[in-house]
Amino acid sequence: MNNFDGQTWVAFSDLSGLKAMYIKDVDQAAAALDKFYNTTYSLQENDELINSIVVSDCAVFWIDRQDCLDCLATLLRRLQEFHQQLLPDYLLRTTIAYGHFKYEQRLEIPRIRKNMIVGRAYLDAYANNDRVDHGAIVIVTLPENISFKELEVAYGRKDYMRRSSKGKGYYEYFWAVKTPRKIKDFLNKREEANAATFAKLKELYTKNQ
Repeated sequence: MNNFDGQTWVAFSDLSGLKAMYIKDVDQAAAALDKFYNTTYSLQENDELINSIVVSDCAVFWIDRQDCLDCLATLLRRLQEFHQQLLPDYLLRTTIAYGHFKYEQRLEIPRIRKNMIVGRAYLDAYANNDRVDHGAIVIVTLPENISFKELEVAYGRKDYMRRSSKGKGYYEYFWAVKTPRKIKDFLNKREEANAATFAKLKELYTKNQ
């Protein structure tokens, strides 16, 4: 893997529910991680544009090209495949940011492996990950001086994206549905699922008063 230092797209993907799996069944958690790792490796095997690093239940992806505004579609296709191949067993949360990113391999000695990852794009993608819905792919930071409308023109698939209610300037890529009507139905059903979970939690706490 080459060192990198420049402006690029960076994605941070987190495997949902792993801590709960560890508490419930360590073997189940190990199986989840095994599928997570194998899927990441199989997607990476023949790709020369996207780099990735996996640490525990998280994966970091970046475009190995500076000033790569035209490469968002490539990254989104990779992330869509990643999410799809983990179904129906597991969900991911993925956040994407554009900005400065630096990856540097460091000198290694026996029993120590070092990789330095820094940059605003990585921090934005990482820090905002737990703010989005499970299963979602959300762009949290756009390139400077570029509006989402301009990005839509460059990307060419505006019907697949919508402004997200999770944060100002967030845009969600609807990888599982591809038409405005289906996106609307999907959002309604997701809200119902989240509301049902919240209602069950309230019921649980009430019964245990």
